[in-house]
Amino acid sequence: MKLRNKKKIELHNYVDYSIGALLLFSPTLFSLESKSIESKIILTIGLSVILLNLITTHRLGLAKILNKKAHLKVDLFLGWFLAVSPFLFGFFGTVLLPHFLIGCILILNSFSPLSQKKKKYSNALIN
Repeated sequence: MKLRNKKKIELHNYVDYSIGALLLFSPTLFSLESKSIESKIILTIGLSVILLNLITTHRLGLAKILNKKAHLKVDLFLGWFLAVSPFLFGFFGTVLLPHFLIGCILILNSFSPLSQKKKKYSNALIN
């Protein structure tokens, strides 16, 4: 059971990095104008997702500053913000799908199970 839970956590980490990379390439993939608000939002969220993973206390994190529970809360917020950004900033008529779809994927990914081992990376600055 513990091994299965550990693999789910690692899968979450890989999915997060993949979502971050997808977001960074989205302006090109979806032919968005480089200086538009649509591109700026998607690039900012993509960079945030990758930086968030780099500072989280998991195997693929480098800085080990933020614990997994806080990481998932930030994932949830970023996904929500990305999904509703077309409506908040008024570009839902032109570009809706990438922001809404990837935002929903980020939200779903934020509900992945937490690891039960709390002492493995006890040097987290933010708990």
